[in-house]
Order: sequence, then C-alpha cells, then structure tokens
Amino acid sequence: MLAGEQGRQAEELNRLADWLGTQARPDVVHLSNALLLGLAEPLKRRFGAPIVCSLQDEDTWIDAMAPAATARLWQVLIGKSAAVDRFVAVSRYYAEVMQERLRIPPARMQVVPAGIDMEGHTAAPLATDPPVIGYLSRLAEAEGFGLLVEAFMRLKAKPPWRALKLRATGGQTADNAAFIRKHQRALAACGWASDLELLPAFDKPARLKFLQSLSILSVPALKGEAFGTYLIEAMASGVPVVQPRLGAFPEIVESTGGGILYAPNTADALAAALESLLRDPAQARALGQRGQESVRATYDLRLVAERLAEIYRQCTRA
Repeated sequence: MLAGEQGRQAEELNRLADWLGTQARPDVVHLSNALLLGLAEPLKRRFGAPIVCSLQDEDTWIDAMAPAATARLWQVLIGKSAAVDRFVAVSRYYAEVMQERLRIPPARMQVVPAGIDMEGHTAAPLATDPPVIGYLSRLAEAEGFGLLVEAFMRLKAKPPWRALKLRATGGQTADNAAFIRKHQRALAACGWASDLELLPAFDKPARLKFLQSLSILSVPALKGEAFGTYLIEAMASGVPVVQPRLGAFPEIVESTGGGILYAPNTADALAAALESLLRDPAQARALGQRGQESVRATYDLRLVAERLAEIYRQCTRA
C-alpha cells in the first residue's frame, strides 16, 4: 500500500484515480491515516489538489512489526510525507510524536481533536449503590483491561468496596479470549465472578445506556494513546475519568477538568486513584459536570468539523 505506484496495488490506485476523475474534481484530498500515504503523490499529481492527512496511532501498528520492517516503514513514510500539504493530528502530544518520527516541519502540522455527536448524552446519576467502574475500549491487555481488573480486585478486598462492580464493553477478538478468561477465573476464585459484567453491544445506544450506569470510567492503556475518544464520550455524559499520566491522556484530562491522573501506571496506583473518587462522590460529580461542560464547548462534532473545514480553506487558498 505504501509503495503506491511502485507497489502491488498500483492497479487499484489507478482505478481509484480514474473513478475520482468521473466525480466532481476534488478541491482537497484527505487521507484518513498515514498508512495511506502511498496515494498522496499520485493523486496530487493527477488532480492538482492539496493533500491533507490525519494522524492517530499509526506508530502503534508500525512499531508492533519486526524491527527490520519497522525501520523500513518509517523511512518510506518519511519519503511519502513530502507530498502532504497539511497533517492533522488528534492531539498536541501526537503531533509532537509524529513531527519527530516523520520529520514534519511545524508549519505543516495542525491539531484537531476527535469530536463526538453530543445527541443523547445526558448527565449520568453516577451510581453509588453499588458503585460501578466502567471500561470502554477493546478488551485487550494493551488497552489496560487486565490492569483495571487487578486494581478492581485490590479494591474489592477492602470492606468498604465489597459491593463494587466492574462493567466493560468495547468488543474483543479471538486473540483476546484466553486473556479475558484468565481474569474471569481470577475473579471467580475470589467469589467475584458475577461482579464483572462484559457487555457485547457497543453501538451508540448501547454505549449511552452503559455510561448512564457508571460511577467512574477508566481505560488504563499501558502505553497511553494518541487520543482516547472514550474519555470524551464519558465526560459528555458527566462521568469522571481516571487515567494514567501517559500519551495524550494528561492533555485531555487537564484541558477538560473532567477527571484525575495517576502515575505510575500500576494496579496499586490505579486502585488508589479510583478509591479517591469513590470516597468523595461530591468531587466525582463536580469533575463530571466540569468535563461535560468542557466537552460541549470544545469537542462537539460540529465545532470540530468547522476547524477541519478551515484547514481545507487554508490549503486551497495557499
């Protein structure tokens, strides 16, 4: 894919360009991620349109490959990025990461966070009887699900939190099945099997219902992330978040005031951070309200779309 016209998918690239030529001539071509940069130069040459490219978590996929492939891919991306007029990263944190990795000049990098549709988001009651910790992401080790289960078990061992529940959704793959069963067995050994609820549905109506049932949300991704839309969704429903001081999490939490941060990213530190909010429902409500107000003012999909449209206008004027 990245090889573009020199790659095995060159024929498909030409078919795409031919099809675009039958449509309204594009004013801007926007690539959804840097792994599509093999399209940039051919489409720019064909249509004379500026190229915009979004950036979010490409490093996660590339760095997971064998070292030789990883080094080669970054070099290819550096070369292909020359055809891009404007990169759009989802956070300041990730903009800095990719400026260094792709050697992108600051003038060609802008930040536009992911936005959400606010329709349907209302303030959650923040359950206290029993309190419920929520997790909204892929049920995988890298996303911190196992770490959250460990922190949950530490809390459950304390008399004040014997009724505590953990509710999780976001989907899983076959590769994660053994990992999930391991943690279910650990909970069952303590007599807490029924206190973990895994919800299979995670479309928007299901997510809205899920968020209304929570006291706190935490997705303690082991290495942080470029953004974390689940944080914005939680705060849009007035649910405070507890996140490790990694990746873009500090940027989001500190800018919204909708949660707390902890370090290091260990089960003990996470349990302590969660407990601090469980013991102080008034603070949890205040954080939830502050987060909801901030998300409405900053991350509403319409506002984000307008920021992106302004980048298109800047590119076409240039």
